Amino acid sequence: TMDTTPTFTWKKLTGSTQYRIQLLRGGTTVYLKAATCTTTTCSLTPTNVLVYSDYRWRVQANVGGLWGDWSYYQDFEVVRPGFISDFNGDKAGWKNIVGNWPIYQDQYLISSGGVNLFNSVMRNAPYPTFNYEAVMKRVGDPNFASALYVRGTPDPLRTDGGWYTGYYFAYTNSGYFSVWRFLEGSEDAMQGWTYSPSIIPDSFNLLKVVGDGPSLKFYINGNLVWSGMQDSIANGYPGITFYSPYAPGNRLLVNWARISTVNLTALELDPNEQVESGQIFVGGDSPFVAP
Repeated sequence: TMDTTPTFTWKKLTGSTQYRIQLLRGGTTVYLKAATCTTTTCSLTPTNVLVYSDYRWRVQANVGGLWGDWSYYQDFEVVRPGFISDFNGDKAGWKNIVGNWPIYQDQYLISSGGVNLFNSVMRNAPYPTFNYEAVMKRVGDPNFASALYVRGTPDPLRTDGGWYTGYYFAYTNSGYFSVWRFLEGSEDAMQGWTYSPSIIPDSFNLLKVVGDGPSLKFYINGNLVWSGMQDSIANGYPGITFYSPYAPGNRLLVNWARISTVNLTALELDPNEQVESGQIFVGGDSPFVAP
């Protein structure tokens, strides 16, 4: 839910008009609220404004002056509203991390990048749960990476401009993708460089990452290319990045980017969804250049 003052509802217990609700964040009680109810369906809407986080709640009924057992916990998450950035004239909500990222022709976010650096831009709010999409086109050397960050934290930046922490989803115009985890300044490959028939060389490509708890799914142009369970990074910022081996002739254009945070479709969360056929694993130990 995006409601920071949610309404709690439950069924009335025969013989009871008094109730109390306990709301917890982690192991800490956020509030304990009393409620009365004279109808078959009871509800309470506390005015306390909740921060974006995971919660659980339960209800207890008083019958004949005695408090009964607590109900089972119910879990929910208060999520940050999503965004749509079409870059038609401005890049509101985005912050330069490495390199300059101006608006080009009133329709693209663009960067030529610094030499031998991960150049990046970051959305200014964290998203633990998300459907993150961006359409981008890389110009220049076909073997160097353009990528999305999710659940990222830039600072302290690595010497090559890479973010300190985050999941990193990269592709190249030579037709390869990879998935990496940046953790406290070092990186490891969750999926080394792999050929994908879904990549359109030298054109705009749609990259998408869906994150819901430990479940992560990565798509290129609508096709699932990697999925797995990974719980080492629970929250962080979305970003866009590319590696530039030299400035002249290398640039990244981003047509649009957006995040939705609720109502993730059944397909995106389907555990039986199959990774595309035709992939060829080639390996490689560098997140910025395909073998």
